Amino acid sequence: SNHLLEELATVLEAEIVQIDGPDELAEIMQGRARTIQRAETSMIPDAIVAAHTAVRVDHAAASVVVCNTVARAQAVYVQVRDALAQRGWEDRFNVQLIHSRFTPADRKAKSERLETWLGKDCWEQGQFTPTDGKDVIVIGTQVVEVGLNISCDVLHTELAPANSLIQRAGRCARFAQQQGKVIVYPIPPKEGGDNVSYKPYDDALCQTTWAHLGKIIATTDEPFIFGFPEEQKLIDAVHTEEDQAVLALFRQNDITIKRSIMDVLASHERGKEGELIRNVEQVAIVIHPTPKEAITTEPFAWESFGLHPGTLAGAWEALDVRRAEGEYHTGRTWTMQELKAVGKDQGDDTLGADGDNDRPTTYTWDPIVLSDPKSAFQRLETALCVALPPELATYDAELGFRLVLDGPFLPDATTAWQSKYVRPPKGKHGESGGKQESYVEHISGLIRAYRFSVQRELAWVAARLERALQLPAGSVDHAVRLAIACHDIGKLSQGWQAWAHGWQQLLVAEKGQGYAVTPQRAFLAKTDRLKYQEEKTLRAKMTISRPHHACESALASTLFIGKRLAATLDATQGPGGLALTRATISAIARHHTALASTHEAAAWGTATRTAVAEALAACQLPTDTAELPLAALAKGEIPAKWLLNPDHLSPEAITATWLGFTLVRALRLCDQRAERDI
Repeated sequence: SNHLLEELATVLEAEIVQIDGPDELAEIMQGRARTIQRAETSMIPDAIVAAHTAVRVDHAAASVVVCNTVARAQAVYVQVRDALAQRGWEDRFNVQLIHSRFTPADRKAKSERLETWLGKDCWEQGQFTPTDGKDVIVIGTQVVEVGLNISCDVLHTELAPANSLIQRAGRCARFAQQQGKVIVYPIPPKEGGDNVSYKPYDDALCQTTWAHLGKIIATTDEPFIFGFPEEQKLIDAVHTEEDQAVLALFRQNDITIKRSIMDVLASHERGKEGELIRNVEQVAIVIHPTPKEAITTEPFAWESFGLHPGTLAGAWEALDVRRAEGEYHTGRTWTMQELKAVGKDQGDDTLGADGDNDRPTTYTWDPIVLSDPKSAFQRLETALCVALPPELATYDAELGFRLVLDGPFLPDATTAWQSKYVRPPKGKHGESGGKQESYVEHISGLIRAYRFSVQRELAWVAARLERALQLPAGSVDHAVRLAIACHDIGKLSQGWQAWAHGWQQLLVAEKGQGYAVTPQRAFLAKTDRLKYQEEKTLRAKMTISRPHHACESALASTLFIGKRLAATLDATQGPGGLALTRATISAIARHHTALASTHEAAAWGTATRTAVAEALAACQLPTDTAELPLAALAKGEIPAKWLLNPDHLSPEAITATWLGFTLVRALRLCDQRAERDI
């Protein structure tokens, strides 16, 4: 709305550039125009086909149909497809369904097909001229509003808020000289009643849009041209009050919002996203008969489909009944299973609690047992991912994902459609093993990755953070290089080295001399690794556990890093320098586990300083290690005042939080990219 534009211009100290002269508008429109009208009844296939036929005359025509929900889009598609078949017209038409519940590959193929059918090259002097001579009808959801450069003669849309209607109208008469028509349909009542559900939209906004659209249309006896001035008028009538409320709420809750952001950063509590991010209420669903056995790592690389938790919770009882009825046929004893992390951050210490960044978190699947729809929604709302068996959900490239509430039971679920792993096998994260590296080799790999890409990606935000914290230019770069050089000092401890060399000896015994530690690698930072499951089995033969190293590295290097950073500052830059020191220590302590603060007992030998000096040299830092204490550590916890914890109480504290986030992100990226030699 104009009100929101004006408020944003004030807040951002920006200038509004708005086209309002008739000559400029005419130049932009290039002869395009579209009318808009309200339908008396909800959308039916006969109305769609009739409107399409009316504009066809002596050339082919193109129609786009937009429904508010995937379920209605699927139903309308089937109805239109069958209606054309009944008329014997199936060979004259290209008909396609598109929505958000297709696999990425199928959705990409559909989008490309639509660009071929309805793109700019298919329109000549405003007339639809398809290369294959066929009419086109596309049925979809909100996915057609953005990202598709297509146009149509007639756009049929269910009622939605004004801003969404205008987005949809932008796919009608999109190219020069086109004359288009937009028809807005009321939402059909729920089956078996008079109640109307406007979901996923707000009821009041939809009703207000319908009313104001009627008022605007009523001001003219001619077909109502829906151009930019008319669009802006509708937006102002419908959304000004909402925009005012949003801005007022933002001002009122500014401190609360900042506190919520910091609370989420501090606690990592799932379920809080909905308080901060719009439209995140979706649960990911995979279709698989045996997820507990098949999907134990990288579950988010499997084909999945987003469904509103309320939709899935509402179908819970029907799905559970169908599962119980089909248990004799399928042997299935579960209806849904929930993904649970049990990897390095969740207590599975087989491969080490703060293991290498190239190691995947492992997962399991727990059956969901629910008693009522409310508890179902609460459980599903916070689920990482949910698995459904093939007899309760299915997929095909024509209709997409859908729940199966009736029909015959398949005797063998493995023959039905099931989600697949979609990431290419080459370079699979954490699966292909790795090679031993000395400490200096490891640090050199990180600094190469930093110089190659991360430093450039970091530059803009680093400069902004330095200005905000009144730090000298280059301070963040200095801190990152210190963090790279020192982040694995804990691996140089006697305990970690004893474990690393013990592991290599076990590999030699089991797999041959090729796994022996080369003489120049007295201090290992990386060991030879096997594929995940193979290594997990072999690790069980180790008589000692791999020690932790991240918090140990932070504690060992705290004084050293603090003095190095302080030496670059003047007396007025103390607060910013303290934030930078805390951020660097925090990045080292938490480069594997986000909330880490405890450390084990550790001790270092005198030769450690040589390895650290070589690492500093690789990072183009002074190699003097006299101020690196390397005193033996007793088991304990890093003092809270040494770590940077999310804080919203002042602008300086918020900026320091972003600094900490930036440094740990930079260190993790260097670690990950060095592993892939990027």
